[in-house]
Amino acid sequence: MIYELYLSKYEERVSKNGDNFLEDFEKHLVKERQEEKAKLATEAAVVDLTCHKCESGKDDEQLLICDSCETGWHMFCMTPPMKRLPPEDELWFCPNCDPGAGKEFGFDVGEDFSLEEFKEYATAIRNNWFHDLGREPTIDEIEEQYWKISGEAERLVYIPYGSDLDTREVGSGFPNPRNEKHSGGEYDEYLRCPWNLNIFPELNGSLLSYLTESIKGVTVPWLYLGMIFSSFCYHTEDSYMYSINYHHFGAPKIWYGTSGGKGAAHFEAAMRSAAPKLFDANPGLFYHLTTMVSPIDLMNRGAKVVRAVQNPGEFVMTFPQAYHGGFSTGFNCGEAVNFITADWIPFGRAASARYKIHKWEPVFCHEEIILRTVFSPYFKRKAFPRDAKLLYAELAHIVARERALREKMLFGIPTRRRVEPSALKHKICEECKQIPFLSAVELRNPDTRCKTYFCSEHWTTLQKEGREEFVALYTHTDEELKQALTKVKEASISHRKIAKKEIFPVPQQPIIID
Repeated sequence: MIYELYLSKYEERVSKNGDNFLEDFEKHLVKERQEEKAKLATEAAVVDLTCHKCESGKDDEQLLICDSCETGWHMFCMTPPMKRLPPEDELWFCPNCDPGAGKEFGFDVGEDFSLEEFKEYATAIRNNWFHDLGREPTIDEIEEQYWKISGEAERLVYIPYGSDLDTREVGSGFPNPRNEKHSGGEYDEYLRCPWNLNIFPELNGSLLSYLTESIKGVTVPWLYLGMIFSSFCYHTEDSYMYSINYHHFGAPKIWYGTSGGKGAAHFEAAMRSAAPKLFDANPGLFYHLTTMVSPIDLMNRGAKVVRAVQNPGEFVMTFPQAYHGGFSTGFNCGEAVNFITADWIPFGRAASARYKIHKWEPVFCHEEIILRTVFSPYFKRKAFPRDAKLLYAELAHIVARERALREKMLFGIPTRRRVEPSALKHKICEECKQIPFLSAVELRNPDTRCKTYFCSEHWTTLQKEGREEFVALYTHTDEELKQALTKVKEASISHRKIAKKEIFPVPQQPIIID
């Protein structure tokens, strides 16, 4: 899609205009977008539109028209609701056309490239961009140009980026024990090496090793192919996890990052200060990986930002709740995966609480990680000494909260049924969009036979619909939860007698920013 919209026109103008193609092409795109905006505004004035979500034509003063598909959307029907109208001179895109809410600063799915085609394209763009230099640009020159482009609001630059490529489909740069035969010698050495990203999430001490299913991008590495200016915008990892990124080959990457805890809070405050209207219109913008602000600007606004240049053969690790972003300085290939140790647990709870506020679906359930770790037969053997203490504190919090919510739920719903954990791990609460792993309320529609689910905290929002359609579901009895607590407490006591060296420094404590 992006090729037909932009790159085909780009290539056509390159051949016609020579050295001036970049400036001419950008002017052409701006003019084309302005003309399209005016046309859509004229058409919207004479067409009676309804909201795509609620199918109502009322409250037309709050009805936005998507600049891509031309459907109408009420501001209050957005998730989360929009508080302000977008500026008249900017394009607006509905969630179906761009979940990041704004293609002028976001991304879209492009065409397929072979590795060789992508490399040729990357080389051409880099050479054309710095043609006037007459030599290879330095990293500092590329970095200066990147932030110059980012700071020019009217300038549009489209750069392909091969991101989030599933290594199960495209292959990994590391030996993979799941789908490759052992060949002995050096291959086997790297296959078993703890720095092999295919096995990194499953090492002793990683709580992800207790999950029963693989999650791409989390426990299964993603591959990344970049070119000059290919960006990975500021973000934290899903559920505030650790991440580790390896640079296989190619041009360096430039990284910018903060610490977690207070560092993340200061970073978010600086970002909101730099673009208040943008964040007011898109409260969930931090989840969309579409925003970059100069680190100098952020530091001037009170954030502490560090910089790193990653070369081939080097690892970069990010800590829980630590914002990070950056870009490539040329054609390159990297690979990344997540992991979590026990000191992540408070951050996982903070992320879960925040996702609930913003109604953002998690990649896994926080309670599931804790329960599966505790119930695993390998827990005592694999856990590090301090793991049991941290797990006990978190499990005690989970059990106390669950028992209180469950008591109200079972009191209000006469029909109840125990189910296997697998029955709820893929269900989503209609209200908060979280996974109700321990208990849920199933709402049955007697007419359509459709089923919707609510967590034990939010099912009360539908009590007025009638209890006869509700079924209370739970995965563990109160006695089983009590036994789990006892098991972890015993493990904690036995581990106090064992002295082991800490592998990772304890990160800062999380801060729930909202």
